Amino acid sequence: METNNVYIKLVNIQSTLKAPKSQFNSFGKYNYRSCEDILEGLKPILKEEKALVILDDKVFKLFISFPGNSIVNSIATSLPLPDPFPACAGDEVPLQDRGA
Repeated sequence: METNNVYIKLVNIQSTLKAPKSQFNSFGKYNYRSCEDILEGLKPILKEEKALVILDDKVFKLFISFPGNSIVNSIATSLPLPDPFPACAGDEVPLQDRGA
């Protein structure tokens, strides 16, 4: 029964969250939402639902990637307990600005 409450909270959070693409990339000419934009919309909902999200980023240097590049792995874990829900994403990041 406790797990069902967690699912209900997650559904409420996801259906309530509004995070418009308010940033603009002038090089690629596209709109995007930053992590800060998402968190700004998420924090009041988390407070209302008595839940939290823990963010963790790790940077890895891989020898199989292009020289000078790193891999950034981001993990967002949503709570309440007993069943935390981790979500992971990774991307290769050049250490030099290529579009500047």
